Amino acid sequence: MKINAYHKQPFPKHVPALTHKLMALYGLPHLTHSMVILPLVLFIPSFYADDLGLPLASVGMAIAVSR
Repeated sequence: MKINAYHKQPFPKHVPALTHKLMALYGLPHLTHSMVILPLVLFIPSFYADDLGLPLASVGMAIAVSR
């Protein structure tokens, strides 16, 4: 094992890659956030631009700033 100069602790040379199942489990909490944000990203800009007459760039900037 090699000693890391910053941490002064040994670590293995080869760290196994994450499996697809483990990556999916790490991404699972973000799924609910994505389900909430999807309608906002898809429908709100066109509603504000078409029905309310706001410029699409302004709507996009407002969404970007609010995130």
